[in-house]
Amino acid sequence: MTNKLLAVLLSLCLWTASLSGCGGPAAETDQALTDTFEELLAADYEVHYLFFSDGMKVDAGLRQELDGQGYSAVTAPYSTMSQLKERLEDTYAQEETRSAILKTQDPNGNPLVVEKDGKLWRSDTPNLLAVVYEVREGSIRMERRDEGAITFLFEETRLDGSLYETKLTMEKTSAGWRLAGPRWEAERKLLREGSDIDSVVPEDAARQVASAFLAALVEGDIVEINRMTEAWGTRPGAWDKVRITKADITETVEERDSRGDYRVMVTVETGGGVFPEGEQEYRLVVTSDDFMYHTDEVIPVYFRPTSERYHNWRDYSLPETEVDRVASQVEIFISMAGWQTFATPWELPAETLAEFSLLFAEAADGGQLFAPEEFNDAVERTFGITGFDGRGTSFYSKEQDRYLLWGRGPNQPHLLIHPVRIIGTRAEVDVTFYGDILCTLPTASLRYSLYKGDDGGWRLFSAQQM
Repeated sequence: MTNKLLAVLLSLCLWTASLSGCGGPAAETDQALTDTFEELLAADYEVHYLFFSDGMKVDAGLRQELDGQGYSAVTAPYSTMSQLKERLEDTYAQEETRSAILKTQDPNGNPLVVEKDGKLWRSDTPNLLAVVYEVREGSIRMERRDEGAITFLFEETRLDGSLYETKLTMEKTSAGWRLAGPRWEAERKLLREGSDIDSVVPEDAARQVASAFLAALVEGDIVEINRMTEAWGTRPGAWDKVRITKADITETVEERDSRGDYRVMVTVETGGGVFPEGEQEYRLVVTSDDFMYHTDEVIPVYFRPTSERYHNWRDYSLPETEVDRVASQVEIFISMAGWQTFATPWELPAETLAEFSLLFAEAADGGQLFAPEEFNDAVERTFGITGFDGRGTSFYSKEQDRYLLWGRGPNQPHLLIHPVRIIGTRAEVDVTFYGDILCTLPTASLRYSLYKGDDGGWRLFSAQQM
């Protein structure tokens, strides 16, 4: 989770509290109405977070199967169907809209939320879709004001930097002003494609970098290849062992100024233990928007045959499987702790054990401060151990007697082998770490072992060199 998203989520409680006045008797000046519209946009963001971005807190220990799909009891921010319906009624004017949202399906096509025994239950396979558009501060303006409806125009930026003008209406109901529909279905007009002129990324940078990198490969220009693949904390690759005679882009899967994803037909004359020899299709990804590499320049970050499928480069538009969930847990651990070997979790540094456990902690109030018992529960669910005292770590506040998750650990170039092996209640995940950004210099290979707890979750218990 990014710091920006975390800040948004921490402020949701303030937005939610402010919404109680949306239908009140305050004077309906243009500014007051605009403020109401902004509050409704915030509520709409929360709804998206709840239904499409894994925003519902659940009790993994209170679980049941319904029609073959696992469901866990929802604990926050709304624990009953009536509370969830009330939130939707406070946000949207049309019953059809509210009904459609409540019928949201999980990636496997099952209902995301169901009600049973007076409780709200959420599928154990939640949706993980990012909010693609972000409202530009200060851009909201009233386009048309009628007696029962007001249409607003505002600007949004997309993840690729494109700028849109968005139109959305709020309607007057007996309970107050409500949105005519969700923002993710709003009418949009493209104003500017890609990054603007003030962007740190030049126009068409992705295509230019991709073409220059492939040309350097064919020309055998190792100096240029190493210059282009320089990234914080990594070394030059093993390109002196490789001879490539052909590298032509055949398909553009994604392309904007800051990022490109290409399919390339490559002929490898000498593989040097890095690439298989012969002709086959490769995937090339260039980007500047991957925070782990600490760079504003567009650089190549992935170049491997498309036949090689690694979990950390999988297609996230596909439904997540049990194998993916196991691999994701290891991937998250690596993103925070780099590569560390341990025969049991007790061998891990206390800071690492506490930080990773806090990622899976659940606060009773749905916030980001965790009581000692909530922290202890997270340690048990994450590593399967009890009795760990985290009060000596930087994540514990003695004054508040609470734990707080902050910051991120290091990351290292690695490839996470797919598929993961799951045998009964045991799983093994093999990962190779590299010294360079394009993964041509292997430095270590680790096998992570996990076991399945009674609650259906996976406990990480060792990482050994292969």
